[in-house]
Amino acid sequence: MVERIMVVALDMDGPVVDLPPSHDVVRRSFKIWLPATKGAAEGIQYLTEQPDVDLLGIFTKRSRLITQRQTEKQLERFAIPVPVEKVVYTANSSVRKLKAFYLAVAGPEIEVFKGKIVCPENVGQIVLYDDSYRSIIEASKKLAREEPHFSLLQKVFTLVAFNSRQPEKLKRESIPGVVHIVTMQDWTENEIALTNVRKRIR
Repeated sequence: MVERIMVVALDMDGPVVDLPPSHDVVRRSFKIWLPATKGAAEGIQYLTEQPDVDLLGIFTKRSRLITQRQTEKQLERFAIPVPVEKVVYTANSSVRKLKAFYLAVAGPEIEVFKGKIVCPENVGQIVLYDDSYRSIIEASKKLAREEPHFSLLQKVFTLVAFNSRQPEKLKRESIPGVVHIVTMQDWTENEIALTNVRKRIR
């Protein structure tokens, strides 16, 4: 029997760096002078140490053209254990972020069965840590409607809603076969979140 793993990706803004208030347009747009999210380095290091976790990288809606230099400096300054070459920029699109993540999970030699991209046999869960959970939920719905060839990957997709508000209500928004939601207030709840994801591996 194949031992199944969790393939994990992280958003940059929220899980890694702490975003300023919405009225601070300059810092939010150009990602400058931002502090690390409390516990990020330790939490991400914990992920890399789990034998059943493959940390694929950071998938961010940041623009490579505008923020690549800032992003790379932040990863170095905050001692985040993710190589800069494992940062994927999706230019302000949650749909592009999910598609890039799914295709990365599927691997360079994508297997297709009856028009659907096959999830690798050893992948039990595809997991995204993201604080933009509303946009990820909507992007998941859009993919389910418009690009059903991702459905086998969506079937095992879990969104770890970082810094989630009203967590009990949010968890009830899970959509079977599209997106399962696990809530996590901050990095102190990382171990609990992973345990909840593990329970979904069959």
